[in-house]
Amino acid sequence: MWRVLLTVVLLGCKDDPTDDPEEDLWPYELPAGFPAPPVPADNPVTDAKVELGRYLFYDKQLSGNGEQACGDCHKQELAFADGRALPTGSTGDTIPRNAMTLTNAGYWSTFTWMNPALTTLEAQAMVAACNEAFRATQDAMWPREAKRAFEWFLGRNDLGLPLYDSTTGGCGDGLHHDRVNENQGAESTLAFHLSLAEMNCAEHLITPPHAS
Repeated sequence: MWRVLLTVVLLGCKDDPTDDPEEDLWPYELPAGFPAPPVPADNPVTDAKVELGRYLFYDKQLSGNGEQACGDCHKQELAFADGRALPTGSTGDTIPRNAMTLTNAGYWSTFTWMNPALTTLEAQAMVAACNEAFRATQDAMWPREAKRAFEWFLGRNDLGLPLYDSTTGGCGDGLHHDRVNENQGAESTLAFHLSLAEMNCAEHLITPPHAS
Protein backbone atom coordinates (compact mmCIF):
# COMPACT_ATOMS: atom_id res chain seq x y z
CA MET A 1 0.00 0.00 0.00
CA TRP A 2 2.81 2.44 0.82
CA ARG A 3 4.19 1.91 -2.70
CA VAL A 4 0.84 2.91 -4.19
CA LEU A 5 0.61 6.06 -2.07
CA LEU A 6 4.20 6.93 -2.76
CA THR A 7 4.02 6.54 -6.51
CA VAL A 8 0.80 8.54 -6.83
CA VAL A 9 2.44 11.47 -5.06
CA LEU A 10 5.67 11.24 -6.99
CA LEU A 11 3.96 11.10 -10.38
CA GLY A 12 3.23 14.80 -9.95
CA CYS A 13 6.47 15.76 -8.23
CA LYS A 14 9.07 15.04 -10.86
CA ASP A 15 9.15 16.62 -14.30
CA ASP A 16 11.17 13.87 -15.96
CA PRO A 17 12.08 10.57 -14.27
CA THR A 18 15.19 10.37 -16.44
CA ASP A 19 16.58 13.71 -15.20
CA ASP A 20 18.67 12.05 -12.51
CA PRO A 21 19.94 8.68 -13.77
CA GLU A 22 22.48 8.50 -10.92
CA GLU A 23 19.90 8.59 -8.10
CA ASP A 24 20.39 5.80 -5.57
CA LEU A 25 18.30 2.74 -6.37
CA TRP A 26 16.86 0.95 -3.37
CA PRO A 27 18.64 -2.40 -2.84
CA TYR A 28 16.24 -5.32 -2.58
CA GLU A 29 17.39 -7.74 0.13
CA LEU A 30 15.60 -10.85 -1.09
CA PRO A 31 15.80 -14.48 0.07
CA ALA A 32 17.54 -16.89 -2.26
CA GLY A 33 15.35 -17.82 -5.20
CA PHE A 34 13.14 -14.71 -5.03
CA PRO A 35 13.17 -12.55 -8.19
CA ALA A 36 13.14 -8.77 -7.91
CA PRO A 37 9.60 -7.32 -8.06
CA PRO A 38 8.63 -5.80 -11.41
CA VAL A 39 9.33 -2.06 -11.47
CA PRO A 40 8.46 0.37 -14.30
CA ALA A 41 11.59 1.43 -16.15
CA ASP A 42 10.52 5.10 -15.99
CA ASN A 43 9.77 5.07 -12.26
CA PRO A 44 12.55 3.21 -10.40
CA VAL A 45 12.35 2.54 -6.66
CA THR A 46 14.95 4.71 -4.90
CA ASP A 47 16.06 5.20 -1.31
CA ALA A 48 14.29 8.56 -1.18
CA LYS A 49 11.01 7.14 -2.46
CA VAL A 50 11.08 4.29 0.04
CA GLU A 51 11.75 6.72 2.89
CA LEU A 52 8.88 8.98 1.82
CA GLY A 53 6.66 5.92 1.49
CA ARG A 54 7.34 4.99 5.10
CA TYR A 55 6.30 8.45 6.29
CA LEU A 56 3.08 8.35 4.26
CA PHE A 57 2.27 4.83 5.46
CA TYR A 58 2.26 6.02 9.09
CA ASP A 59 0.82 9.51 8.52
CA LYS A 60 -2.60 9.78 10.22
CA GLN A 61 -3.37 13.09 8.49
CA LEU A 62 -4.09 11.27 5.24
CA SER A 63 -7.14 9.44 6.61
CA GLY A 64 -10.74 10.62 6.53
CA ASN A 65 -10.83 11.29 10.28
CA GLY A 66 -7.18 12.27 10.75
CA GLU A 67 -6.74 9.55 13.38
CA GLN A 68 -5.78 6.46 11.38
CA ALA A 69 -2.79 5.65 9.24
CA CYS A 70 -2.34 2.81 6.80
CA GLY A 71 -0.06 1.23 9.40
CA ASP A 72 -2.91 1.04 11.93
CA CYS A 73 -4.71 -1.61 9.87
CA HIS A 74 -1.62 -3.12 8.26
CA LYS A 75 0.77 -3.84 11.13
CA GLN A 76 4.26 -5.03 10.28
CA GLU A 77 4.35 -7.42 13.24
CA LEU A 78 1.15 -9.09 11.94
CA ALA A 79 2.34 -9.60 8.35
CA PHE A 80 0.89 -6.18 7.49
CA ALA A 81 -2.64 -7.23 8.49
CA ASP A 82 -4.37 -6.32 11.77
CA GLY A 83 -5.15 -9.71 13.32
CA ARG A 84 -8.89 -8.99 13.44
CA ALA A 85 -11.74 -10.65 11.57
CA LEU A 86 -13.18 -7.28 10.51
CA PRO A 87 -11.50 -3.87 10.88
CA THR A 88 -13.00 -0.53 11.83
CA GLY A 89 -12.81 2.16 9.16
CA SER A 90 -12.21 5.89 9.50
CA THR A 91 -15.97 6.47 9.81
CA GLY A 92 -16.18 4.16 12.83
CA ASP A 93 -18.10 1.55 10.87
CA THR A 94 -17.10 -2.10 10.72
CA ILE A 95 -15.69 -2.95 7.29
CA PRO A 96 -17.29 -6.04 5.71
CA ARG A 97 -13.89 -7.39 4.57
CA ASN A 98 -10.78 -7.93 6.62
CA ALA A 99 -7.59 -5.91 6.32
CA MET A 100 -5.67 -8.00 3.84
CA THR A 101 -1.97 -8.61 4.26
CA LEU A 102 0.43 -6.48 2.27
CA THR A 103 3.15 -9.12 2.33
CA ASN A 104 4.81 -9.43 -1.10
CA ALA A 105 2.66 -6.59 -2.45
CA GLY A 106 5.48 -5.74 -4.82
CA TYR A 107 4.63 -8.85 -6.82
CA TRP A 108 0.93 -8.04 -7.23
CA SER A 109 -0.28 -7.69 -10.81
CA THR A 110 -3.16 -5.36 -9.90
CA PHE A 111 -3.38 -2.37 -7.57
CA THR A 112 -6.88 -2.90 -6.19
CA TRP A 113 -8.76 -5.97 -5.01
CA MET A 114 -12.06 -4.43 -6.23
CA ASN A 115 -11.07 -4.05 -9.88
CA PRO A 116 -8.60 -6.58 -11.27
CA ALA A 117 -8.57 -4.66 -14.55
CA LEU A 118 -6.74 -1.78 -12.85
CA THR A 119 -3.16 -2.88 -13.41
CA THR A 120 -1.33 0.44 -13.66
CA LEU A 121 -1.13 3.44 -11.36
CA GLU A 122 -1.43 5.65 -14.43
CA ALA A 123 -5.05 4.51 -14.80
CA GLN A 124 -5.77 6.37 -11.55
CA ALA A 125 -4.37 9.62 -12.94
CA MET A 126 -6.88 10.31 -15.71
CA VAL A 127 -7.61 13.84 -14.51
CA ALA A 128 -3.92 14.77 -14.47
CA ALA A 129 -3.34 13.14 -17.85
CA CYS A 130 -6.19 15.05 -19.50
CA ASN A 131 -5.04 18.35 -18.05
CA GLU A 132 -1.49 17.70 -19.21
CA ALA A 133 -2.83 16.92 -22.69
CA PHE A 134 -4.61 20.29 -22.70
CA ARG A 135 -1.41 22.08 -21.68
CA ALA A 136 0.38 20.46 -24.58
CA THR A 137 -2.30 20.80 -27.28
CA GLN A 138 -4.72 23.51 -26.11
CA ASP A 139 -7.46 21.22 -27.45
CA ALA A 140 -10.73 22.07 -25.66
CA MET A 141 -11.66 18.39 -25.64
CA TRP A 142 -9.21 17.63 -22.83
CA PRO A 143 -10.69 19.91 -20.13
CA ARG A 144 -14.07 18.31 -20.81
CA GLU A 145 -12.57 14.84 -20.43
CA ALA A 146 -10.77 15.89 -17.24
CA LYS A 147 -14.05 17.20 -15.82
CA ARG A 148 -15.82 13.98 -16.74
CA ALA A 149 -13.12 11.90 -15.06
CA PHE A 150 -13.18 14.07 -11.93
CA GLU A 151 -16.96 13.81 -11.66
CA TRP A 152 -16.57 10.08 -11.09
CA PHE A 153 -15.74 11.03 -7.49
CA LEU A 154 -18.89 13.17 -7.31
CA GLY A 155 -21.38 10.61 -8.61
CA ARG A 156 -20.83 10.32 -12.34
CA ASN A 157 -20.25 6.59 -12.09
CA ASP A 158 -22.11 3.34 -12.63
CA LEU A 159 -24.10 3.72 -9.40
CA GLY A 160 -24.70 7.46 -9.58
CA LEU A 161 -23.35 7.81 -6.03
CA PRO A 162 -20.68 10.26 -4.79
CA LEU A 163 -17.54 8.82 -3.24
CA TYR A 164 -16.37 12.15 -1.83
CA ASP A 165 -17.81 12.97 1.59
CA SER A 166 -17.88 16.72 2.22
CA THR A 167 -18.59 16.23 5.93
CA THR A 168 -15.30 14.40 6.55
CA GLY A 169 -13.23 15.52 3.58
CA GLY A 170 -12.58 11.85 2.87
CA CYS A 171 -13.28 9.68 -0.15
CA GLY A 172 -14.79 6.20 -0.19
CA ASP A 173 -12.59 3.28 -1.19
CA GLY A 174 -14.31 2.57 -4.51
CA LEU A 175 -17.65 1.05 -5.41
CA HIS A 176 -19.32 -2.23 -4.52
CA HIS A 177 -21.90 -3.55 -6.96
CA ASP A 178 -24.66 -1.77 -5.03
CA ARG A 179 -23.05 0.89 -2.82
CA VAL A 180 -20.01 3.01 -2.03
CA ASN A 181 -17.32 1.39 0.11
CA GLU A 182 -17.77 3.12 3.47
CA ASN A 183 -14.10 3.04 4.38
CA GLN A 184 -12.31 6.30 3.57
CA GLY A 185 -8.71 5.25 3.20
CA ALA A 186 -5.65 7.41 2.69
CA GLU A 187 -5.12 6.36 -0.94
CA SER A 188 -8.68 7.21 -2.01
CA THR A 189 -8.74 10.49 -0.10
CA LEU A 190 -5.36 11.49 -1.49
CA ALA A 191 -6.47 10.58 -5.03
CA PHE A 192 -9.52 12.85 -4.71
CA HIS A 193 -7.62 15.84 -3.35
CA LEU A 194 -4.85 15.49 -5.93
CA SER A 195 -7.53 15.46 -8.63
CA LEU A 196 -9.26 18.47 -7.06
CA ALA A 197 -5.96 20.36 -7.05
CA GLU A 198 -5.46 19.43 -10.71
CA MET A 199 -8.92 20.75 -11.58
CA ASN A 200 -8.25 24.01 -9.73
CA CYS A 201 -4.97 24.44 -11.60
CA ALA A 202 -6.65 23.64 -14.89
CA GLU A 203 -9.31 26.27 -14.26
CA HIS A 204 -6.60 28.95 -14.23
CA LEU A 205 -5.10 27.54 -17.44
CA ILE A 206 -8.45 27.60 -19.24
CA THR A 207 -9.72 30.96 -17.93
CA PRO A 208 -6.67 33.01 -16.85
CA PRO A 209 -7.44 36.07 -14.71
CA HIS A 210 -7.81 39.34 -16.60
CA ALA A 211 -4.77 41.56 -16.53
CA SER A 212 -5.22 44.61 -14.33
